[in-house]
Amino acid sequence: MSLVAQELVAAAGRRRAAGPRARARSGGAAGGRVLRLRSALRRLPLGLLAFAQAFAVAWTVYPRTEAPAPQPGDHAWWHGSGPVEPAAFRPGLFLALVTVAFCLMLPLLVLAARLLRRLVGSGGRALPAQLGFAAAATAAGAVVTVPLVLVARAFSPVAGGPLGAVVAADAVTALRLCALAAVLLVFAAGAPWAAGAGAASLRRESGSVQAESS
Repeated sequence: MSLVAQELVAAAGRRRAAGPRARARSGGAAGGRVLRLRSALRRLPLGLLAFAQAFAVAWTVYPRTEAPAPQPGDHAWWHGSGPVEPAAFRPGLFLALVTVAFCLMLPLLVLAARLLRRLVGSGGRALPAQLGFAAAATAAGAVVTVPLVLVARAFSPVAGGPLGAVVAADAVTALRLCALAAVLLVFAAGAPWAAGAGAASLRRESGSVQAESS
């Protein structure tokens, strides 16, 4: 019986010694999962802003794919019969414009976020950081308008006026819409690097826990 009792006591001691290590391992794994989740959520506002601005730019540029309606005094209006119906909306073409704008917008926003983080630091909730990124995002929307106008004019059956005047008019409209989207999202969620400090601290804590467990 003494040998059995000794074995039970030794097994209980081993379980007590292994308990903190198991908890440390589980805590490190949970910390890694939380870190990955927070990293994904930190990128979500940037993707939402890129999509919102791409949609706004495409909505602004899409009318350039249609021929203008005949006006009184035009030859087509004078010889036309019946009321002039507006051109049918082409959802495939509109989605293509949104996709092109998004593919151009997202890299510009990522580049602006990286540059501004180096300039203003990791304080994504500070007012200068928010204003700076909102201004950079608005400028990115105006930049994307230029190639998107060229794409839209390629699908237009008419010339559509001088290119410079068309780009200037659409860029001003896109600036207003993109500024509204950028200000709303940045002041609601902070700059894209707002959660960077918390993620770094969580990474250090998870690393220390894993080091202790090993």
